[in-house]
Amino acid sequence: MANTSCELTNDNHPRGQWFPDPKEQNPTCKVMKCPPLRLPKNGAISCSGWALGETCQLQCEDRYDIPYNMPSHGLWVCSTTNGVWAPDDRVLDCTRRRNPRRLRLPGEVYYYSGSCGDLHTLQEIRHNFIRALNSSSYSQLCIKFTECAATNVNVTCGPVTRRARDVHSSAKYRVRVGFSIEITPTNESLTQQDMYRLDETLNLMAAAVEDDIAEGRFNLDSVRVKDMALDLDVNSVYFDYPEMECPYGTVPRYNTQSCASCSTGTFYDEAVHECTECPRGQYQDQDGQLECKTCPPGTSTVQTAATSVLDCKGLCPPGKYSATGLEPCSTCQINTFQPGIGKTFCNRCPNTTVTKYAGASSCEERE
Repeated sequence: MANTSCELTNDNHPRGQWFPDPKEQNPTCKVMKCPPLRLPKNGAISCSGWALGETCQLQCEDRYDIPYNMPSHGLWVCSTTNGVWAPDDRVLDCTRRRNPRRLRLPGEVYYYSGSCGDLHTLQEIRHNFIRALNSSSYSQLCIKFTECAATNVNVTCGPVTRRARDVHSSAKYRVRVGFSIEITPTNESLTQQDMYRLDETLNLMAAAVEDDIAEGRFNLDSVRVKDMALDLDVNSVYFDYPEMECPYGTVPRYNTQSCASCSTGTFYDEAVHECTECPRGQYQDQDGQLECKTCPPGTSTVQTAATSVLDCKGLCPPGKYSATGLEPCSTCQINTFQPGIGKTFCNRCPNTTVTKYAGASSCEERE
């Protein structure tokens, strides 16, 4: 039977596997069924069949979202050739969708100069740039239920690179001004469509700043300092991708313009600013938490990312074992032993030693 494939004669049936009949010695073809997936909290699973198996997609209720750390974005595939879900069969609960505290669009622009001046000079450039930015037309685009501001303005100065020197032959130094345009929602009940509109507004604000720079409103007349001429490079203005500042303990979901709290079975790890699965021996039955709960004494979990105290199973006692080290446990056979708890195997007794009964935690010398 080695290297044998199996296919039912009816084309409407999926592929299967050979199962020898021990009585008649004739193989039969049996379809491997895909086991049902766990139903998530605050959501549902939609499944459909295909030629070689089944696909399922996680769908969340309104104001809930697919967990940040859900593999394959909540999509599972199962083949009837093996009946196994890929990437795995774990289903995380949908998480609460929350609005970001603010949206931020980082940008930068360059000036060229014959010197860098001192720290006081750079501070004066910063002050003058903020004044020019606040008088820019971008602020007129600020919409209802929001506050808009220019923040994070910083000024650095360094030698001109060879490429830049070809364009600005007389300049020896380049002054970089970094800044951000921010929109802060003042209404927590803004809808997802409102958040998309704020993202569009940021891009319109960036275009307004670019137009003002092209028209010379940020040139040396408005940003100049005493004894230091600044030559604005109107083509140097650049805006990065918009950023979201999320409430503490949540992570950005840029595809929905929202912040997702960490799902049950995970916690917000302050060290890496991400959702991290609860380790074995711990669980978390609430979303948006900063730590996991420890299983009761004498218990642990089979896998990481446990979502309930019911996932905490008893550790196998001395003299017993299991594939996971947790209940249900098997008893060590005669002449094998296990002194520890939560073990996955039994030890064979050394030479000249035996056990008098199954489930022993130690061996003793032969009589």
